[in-house]
This record gives sequence, C-alpha cells and structure tokens, in this order.
Amino acid sequence: VREDVLGSGSYSEVVRVTRTRGSPGAKASSYAMKILSKRQIRERKLEVQLMREVKIQMQASKHRNLTRSCPFEDAASVYLILECADRGHLLQYMRRFPRLQIVPIDAALRFFVHVCLGVQFLHERLRVIHRDLKLENLLLIRLNIERKSKNTSAGAGDDFADPDRRATFCGTEDYLSPEMLLQETHKIGRPVDIWALGVVF
Repeated sequence: VREDVLGSGSYSEVVRVTRTRGSPGAKASSYAMKILSKRQIRERKLEVQLMREVKIQMQASKHRNLTRSCPFEDAASVYLILECADRGHLLQYMRRFPRLQIVPIDAALRFFVHVCLGVQFLHERLRVIHRDLKLENLLLIRLNIERKSKNTSAGAGDDFADPDRRATFCGTEDYLSPEMLLQETHKIGRPVDIWALGVVF
C-alpha cells in the first residue's frame, strides 16, 4: 500500500509503503520505496549511473550498518525497496534535546561506531566513497531495545578507480572537505568521508 511522499529529486521520488500481506497474524511492515523514472533516466543519459547505484545498494545490503534494499522494475520505472527508518534520522534525534543540551556521550559513541563500521565496509570491501555523509543520511532503526544507526548506502558513491566519477560535484556544502570545495579531484578519496564524519560527530 502506497502512503505519503518522503522526498523527491529530479528523476526519482521516495514514498512510504506498507506491506499488508504475509503470514496470518503478522504485523504490517513499512518500507521506503525509491521510484526512478526510466523516461527521465533515458533523457538524462543516466542508465550507467542507475545500474551502478543499484549494484552498490545490493552489495551494501550485506552489512548490518548500511540500509538494505531490494530492486525490481516495470515498463515505466525502477523501484528500490529500502528499510524505513522508524526512528527518523540523526538530525531529528538531536533536535529532541533542549537547546544547549548535548546528546548523551554513550549514545553519540554508539552512533559513531555504527557509522564508522558502515563506512569501513564501503571503503575496504566495496572500494566506494560515500561523498554525502551528513546527519540527514544517518538513519535510526530500533532493533529490540537498541537504537541502531545506519548509513544510507552511497547512492552518490564513487569508485576509487574512476577519476571521471570523482570529478562530478556531489555532497552537501557544510560537510565538504577542502579538496571537495576546491574541486581538487585528484585528491578526492577516503579522506572526504573521514572529514564528513568529523563534521557530524
């Protein structure tokens, strides 16, 4: 069942969906579904980028601190079913605290470890740079009594070995490293994600 719109971009939309069918007595499950228009993708000649994004999402799903996804398609669109962050993102979590009150150190440390483990997997196993780490991309999912932080799985990520991909501008200004701001593409690598983690935490 399709519900509210969570966000939209130039050629995609993210909506909340609920799975109502399943085994008898099972609870309904909510997910985020990213819908990518094939027509818009063809017009913008983004087919290779789309295939790459889906591949990264599928590989990243193997890690517990990266969002899981399941792709499918029809004649008009490509769909990515993603974990729904039932506790919102890290910026929303921080805003629950009164002004001038800091996030408890044990919670901040736990989030930091979760995020670092996800980034380490992207860097070392997938050889991908995220390039858009920010508070809004760190999702909170409750498992039993533990609140777990997960990275969104590098839709903007870049292969270390592809200088043309690294040359494209990507990211959010407040979190950009000096080499990103100066567009020194030959220097862009893992450190841009480490810089962003320093800004976040």
